[in-house]
Amino acid sequence: MNDRTLAVSSDSSDSSEPPAPKAPRAGWRWFRRLLWLLAALLLALVLALGALLWWASSDGSLPRALQLAQKYLPDGQSLAYEGASGSIIGGGTVQRLQWGMPGTDLAIEQLQIDWSLSELLGRALHVRTLQAERIHVRLSPQPDQPEPPREPFVMPEQLTLPIQVTLPVQVGRLEIETVAEDGSSAVQAFDDIAAQYRYDGTWHDLKLTSLRHGQSHARAEVELNADDLGVRAKIGAWLSDWVPDAPLRLQALLQADGTLAGGDAARIDLRLDVQEHGADADAAAVIARLLQDVTAADAQAADARPPGAVLHGQAALHPWRSQPVQQAHVQLDHLNARAFHPAAPATDVHGRIDIDPDDAQGAQASLASAAWKLAAQIRNRAPGAWDAQRLPVGSIEARARYAPERIDVEQAQVMLQGAQPAGSIELQGWARPQQLDTADLQLGLHELNLQALMASLPETAFTGTASVRPLDASVKPTGDLTQARWQIEADIRNVATGLIDKQRLPLSQLLAKAQITPERWTAETMQAHVGDGRLQLQGHFEPQTQALDVRGEVQRLPLVQVHSELAAQQVPDLSGTLAATGQLDSGVGFDVDIGSQGAATGAGGSQRSRLDVRAIQAKGRWSPQRLDVERMHLDAFQAKVDAGRLSVALPDADSIKAVIKATAPGLSLDADAAMQQASGGGKLTLNVASAEQLVGWLQSLPVLGEALPALKATGAAQIAADWQGGWQQWLDGLQDPAAHPNLRLNAH
Repeated sequence: MNDRTLAVSSDSSDSSEPPAPKAPRAGWRWFRRLLWLLAALLLALVLALGALLWWASSDGSLPRALQLAQKYLPDGQSLAYEGASGSIIGGGTVQRLQWGMPGTDLAIEQLQIDWSLSELLGRALHVRTLQAERIHVRLSPQPDQPEPPREPFVMPEQLTLPIQVTLPVQVGRLEIETVAEDGSSAVQAFDDIAAQYRYDGTWHDLKLTSLRHGQSHARAEVELNADDLGVRAKIGAWLSDWVPDAPLRLQALLQADGTLAGGDAARIDLRLDVQEHGADADAAAVIARLLQDVTAADAQAADARPPGAVLHGQAALHPWRSQPVQQAHVQLDHLNARAFHPAAPATDVHGRIDIDPDDAQGAQASLASAAWKLAAQIRNRAPGAWDAQRLPVGSIEARARYAPERIDVEQAQVMLQGAQPAGSIELQGWARPQQLDTADLQLGLHELNLQALMASLPETAFTGTASVRPLDASVKPTGDLTQARWQIEADIRNVATGLIDKQRLPLSQLLAKAQITPERWTAETMQAHVGDGRLQLQGHFEPQTQALDVRGEVQRLPLVQVHSELAAQQVPDLSGTLAATGQLDSGVGFDVDIGSQGAATGAGGSQRSRLDVRAIQAKGRWSPQRLDVERMHLDAFQAKVDAGRLSVALPDADSIKAVIKATAPGLSLDADAAMQQASGGGKLTLNVASAEQLVGWLQSLPVLGEALPALKATGAAQIAADWQGGWQQWLDGLQDPAAHPNLRLNAH
């Protein structure tokens, strides 16, 4: 027991001595092994990086890299190339490079890159050359696919890069081909593209020094501060020969100034200035100063030529708001529509258009759901009649409110003017773009003069209203115009009535009330008043069955208020009825019975005039295939025409049958014909008892007599004839008798 105690005591005394070196040597050995392992990995990494740099800088690494890229492209993409040479680090050339994905194909010809990627070690990349002779982009339609949900874009507080960059780009020709659903395509080509991007650690600077599209040119400068996101931009364009046969030349400058920082508070102010130049403008000089202020640059030449169109536009945008437009204003001066298209009328338009968001929606509205207030004040300082190649509009003033669910026209007034003021048109009402069948519109006319609008029209002074509104507001709207149910009313008066040959219109009032539904179009009443007389129509039409039923009545229509010769002869009033009933696709029967029963309105006595319209009577049936007239009797202007068994095949008159008797002063005629285009025949008896009397009668007819040349004739003649041959054969035979030897005409 004592021995055990002594042994323990002996061990305790040994523990106070220094520790044995065996354990520290083992820990140090493991640490040294770890250091050697890290050194080996670092050496391997350096060797691999060196090998990669050596491979990337070796000639031929560029085509080998393209080969690798072909193998590892995502599904659906393809890459092909021809004539590649050079290295990745030093650059190279590719004769042709093609890349494609569904909906997009890109082809680049004669691609050349000259850079030194070793500059990246000095935190810089200065590309010496990046150019292509031709780039072709083909965009083809693809099936619509739902877009995956994306996080809303948030502008970073800074846009700094870890390196400085200089990147010049040159493209000889850029072609953008768009393919439509039917396979047709259109190509837009841009030539001589030269641009340079530079980042110096503070500013992103992009300069477009050249871009040409046909005879048009463009230049641009854009600067963005990497720290505070301040933006300055200018885009200048020379637009020439856009429309064939219209030598339109415009200089445009779009300027932007603001900041992209601040979220919803970010704001960009835009200004657009456009100036029209004459055909003698020095295009090269204008192109050289595209980024200068348009107004200042053109001031020196302003007095040397007629004023051209000037447009000034301003807008304020909040780019990160769902509804970015705060306001927009456009000022127009000296706008000539003919400069934009040779068929357009000549104008000299001045005015202002204001577009502002509706403040009631607040800032949460999106661009698609935004409501707008629109105001326009337009003046045309060179109005004129349409047939004088002018626009018969003196001014337009309008106030409206637009929202996706409703458009309200608070006021729209068009002042018409030709050689003199021509009245005005006013429009008020509202409509829902998605439910146009609920529209409620009112049109007002005030002393509208048609002659001032077009010199060949009669002088008028129309005043009145017309309206279109839903027939039944309780019916649920469908948004389909073919299912619309309308109530249409009009009451328009002409306070400048007169005779047709005095370039006036005898119509004194037009009244209309109609209902339009998908099943039936109903004219409750349509009245045209001339003095104390009127023409009234009532009826309906069913679009689905093509059924038509129209009844009309003429009540004491005063012909003396229609034409001066009728007035001089005190021609009696007309009265009578007319009707048409049937189906348009199968046949419509008609019956007309109109005539005069006495003296003219206001005339003393009942003596008839040589220009009386005693009777207009016709009864028959029309169809798309044939016109059959059972009976026709005309007694007017001292002439009579009676026809029976009149039948014409439609629409090409393949066959014609008719029995006609006619008399006029100095003339009588009997005809009986049954003809097709290439066969048939007929008989004709013509008796001219007095050629002098016949010519005098023709020259006395209203309207027709004035159009006849000066004629003189005397004597008498009788002709009795029969013929064989179709009517088309006779028309051809009169031009070439030898081609139709079988035609026969016997006359005595």
